[in-house]
Amino acid sequence: MLRWIVIFSSYIYFKLFHWVEYIDINNIPKEGAAILYANHISNADPLVLVCRIKRMVYFMAKEELFKTKIQREFWSRTGVFSVKRGTGDIGAIKKSLEKLKNGEVLCMFPEGTRRMGDNHPEPKPGLALIAIKAKCVVIPAAISSPPRLFKRIKVKYGKPIDLSEYYGKHLSMDDYTEISKKLMEEVEKLKEGNWY
Repeated sequence: MLRWIVIFSSYIYFKLFHWVEYIDINNIPKEGAAILYANHISNADPLVLVCRIKRMVYFMAKEELFKTKIQREFWSRTGVFSVKRGTGDIGAIKKSLEKLKNGEVLCMFPEGTRRMGDNHPEPKPGLALIAIKAKCVVIPAAISSPPRLFKRIKVKYGKPIDLSEYYGKHLSMDDYTEISKKLMEEVEKLKEGNWY
């Protein structure tokens, strides 16, 4: 219940004050495991991305947000679980695979941190690793800009990408990183054109 209150409140807020426009949101499958991934430009990105999606979407968030009991309770009720950034957190990977095995949607930001100005962090291997291990589709999305009062935000969703060509192969972390980089190129392609 708490999650849907947060989602609905966020939708109203973004609609009224940021005029969010969703493009090709029907590319989100109505059922089955999937990973939604996007560029990361503000703390509001998770809510901007999912507040129009009618399915439950799970997120990983840095462990610093789970320090108190109240924080842990709030995040767990809203579909968020912790990850130790930069450590290859096995627990977070297992949790992600568990959600996907149950046919859920997981949202990830492959660069692991927000883009600041012209700084574009390198994508981490996690996106490709989890998607291939879970044998699920991935869906790129592009967010046009961070929230600014009465400035339009656009979110564009790409078509699901099938990674079955990699299933069953012995891949190194370098391989997973290269695949994640290729997947992030799909986000950049979504940003092409004049839709902004």
